[in-house]
Amino acid sequence: MWPLRKGMIVGRGALDAAAGGGGTPLSLDGSVHGTSPGTNVAVLSLSTTKTNNIIYVVVEANGSATSVVGSTLGAFTARSSGAISSFWILATSILSSEIITVTYSG
Repeated sequence: MWPLRKGMIVGRGALDAAAGGGGTPLSLDGSVHGTSPGTNVAVLSLSTTKTNNIIYVVVEANGSATSVVGSTLGAFTARSSGAISSFWILATSILSSEIITVTYSG
């Protein structure tokens, strides 16, 4: 188990939602990670190469993530909360340097 670090984003990527049909496995289209020690906000940039991606954000923090917002995607939907929180959103178009802002308490 990783030690909890304030604002540590342990993984985020884009899974090709269309790839799940017809027995084709899901594939990773983009990923990024980072830390934000000493602050309650993490800002990262994500680019993808395909359309219709599910963007999934996992946050490990000394507290709870309160929101995840993309610069063009808007607000992500919370899937779980607590010391490890997760959020998702469907990106219908290719992302080019999408700024994703994670805000958390704690």
